Amino acid sequence: MRLVSYNVLANAYVNPNYYQGCLPEALEPASRRRRLLERIRTLNADILCLQEAEPDLIKELGLPGRFFKKSGDRPDGCAILTHLPGNWDELHYSDGSGHGVLMLQLPNLMVATTHLKWDPPQARPGLGLKQISEALERLRPPALICGDFNCERSDPIVLKCLESGLTDAFEQVGPNHSFIKDGQPRRIDFVLYSRELQVKALPMPTPSAFLPNHQEPSDHLPLVVELGNEPKA
Repeated sequence: MRLVSYNVLANAYVNPNYYQGCLPEALEPASRRRRLLERIRTLNADILCLQEAEPDLIKELGLPGRFFKKSGDRPDGCAILTHLPGNWDELHYSDGSGHGVLMLQLPNLMVATTHLKWDPPQARPGLGLKQISEALERLRPPALICGDFNCERSDPIVLKCLESGLTDAFEQVGPNHSFIKDGQPRRIDFVLYSRELQVKALPMPTPSAFLPNHQEPSDHLPLVVELGNEPKA
């Protein structure tokens, strides 16, 4: 079973001044949306976890599942799209940022996806640490949580997840950069899972110096894992 976590870059956040190294046509909303739809389809996900998804994208994908919008006037949110039946839960974090976590309880697995609030380096770990703590309280193992954590592997946010017993699926994958800003690759997207699960991370695409581009329609790269049918003994 294949699970994909992917921050698709909401059209509402595409500011050419922020992506000065990118070709203008790579940022044009309509053509970028077409490439994004095709990119998602090529991933062949059984469980598709999206961040920065917008309602019109979800409609165009036409897949079953749930979209969980950020609160307030934020235009985007998280989604889990799958044909698998299960029970849904969702939580807006208590800090009022509008961010939250979306959860799907399957018969032998809980899947959660989140987009944690970004804070500047001088404010680290910022709101994200409390947010991930609230998300972890909702997890019921065997579980997997994925998404855009807006921090790197050494941050207290990720360390808290590892200390709680979760495993980093892409720890041994190289290269494993998931995001590029101004030509600088970083890993800020994660798939973390309970140790009793069988999870294999697939190789990451090799990014160019600037994202989005004609091959990759988001400023993030998709994270793809294969889940075993049965938990480890």
